[in-house]
Amino acid sequence: MTLSRFATAAVAAVTAALLFVSAGAAQAGASSPVPSPVPAGFQPASTSWLTARHGFVFGYAACSWSPSCEYLFDTTDGGSSWQQLIAPPITLPANSNHVQLTFATDKIGFATDGEYLYATHDGAAHWSTVSLTGLNPTNQINISSVTVFNGRVFAVGSSFGAADSTRIYAGAVDADTLTPVAALAPAAKAPAFDYGQLTAVGGVLQVAVGTSYQAEHYWLSRDGRTFTPAPLPCPVASSTPTLGGIQSGQVLVICAADPADPQPGQQTKQLLTAPGLGKPFTAATPLPTAGYQQDFATISANNATASAQAADMNLLYATFDGGHSWNTTLQVPDLLGLWDLAFPSATVGYLVAGLPQGPTGASKLYRSTDAGHSWAPLVVK
Repeated sequence: MTLSRFATAAVAAVTAALLFVSAGAAQAGASSPVPSPVPAGFQPASTSWLTARHGFVFGYAACSWSPSCEYLFDTTDGGSSWQQLIAPPITLPANSNHVQLTFATDKIGFATDGEYLYATHDGAAHWSTVSLTGLNPTNQINISSVTVFNGRVFAVGSSFGAADSTRIYAGAVDADTLTPVAALAPAAKAPAFDYGQLTAVGGVLQVAVGTSYQAEHYWLSRDGRTFTPAPLPCPVASSTPTLGGIQSGQVLVICAADPADPQPGQQTKQLLTAPGLGKPFTAATPLPTAGYQQDFATISANNATASAQAADMNLLYATFDGGHSWNTTLQVPDLLGLWDLAFPSATVGYLVAGLPQGPTGASKLYRSTDAGHSWAPLVVK
């Protein structure tokens, strides 16, 4: 059967109408993007990245019931879009504490404000409190340097008061309580430790603890349970270490001298490297003295970046030739510190500048896409 020319025209008209409606619907969909869950005025406090594109940002913004509600977001496309997760119950610190966010996988993460430690094991669907044996939150304490290594979580825990002490605590990643690592305790009748450092960059856990300008201890562990003493990275009487991990078999450390040396607002800082685990360290060219040593991150044995905090300026110093020369790659005025400096890939790095509770009321997320040569704000929106 053949259609009349009138029926054929009618079919063509209906088809054209359907195509018009379909195109209009597609156009409408293209012009109506899904709104971002990030509230206006969001201020980042901490960031943690699994890869160059998959990361997490914790921070604060006003909500209907509070001027500073906590928020947690993650991105899988390098910050082009964000998804809201359940945030750990950390209210905006009234002091100048930095909130540290540490994700080991897309499911396992930790967050601390220095007083309490929280953990998630289901991708931030739930958070639970993790206690550190012997640290009482009613005292003046500080929980810092949280690191996950070989199925265990490690943290530096300090208590301050009549008897200051710093210990390394550890437990399984799903443990409710962390306990002091006996092998990393000070010897009997020895001065108590007042600082501690942890890093697992390079597949080996490094631990440095000591009493400023009196004693220092440095251990290496391949399994997170047995610890082997190694040659000290820094001169005990004049400097303390900031661990940068292991790159291509080389161990990188920054040794920082007494603050206000050579003068107030300045500090002698020097990169030291060892050609292998357990081998002696050799000093490279000193960094610029402006600012006090803060964070340290490495991409390779030749490429390393350190942050320094001065009274009114935060600075990034980078070397691209193994410490023979240093460049100032970022200057951020007025904000309180540069935090969470890390390179999740050979080209991409992230950090948070400032604190949400700072007197300027601002903090920013920064990103480098050229291996630390330059940095630019990455707006979480």
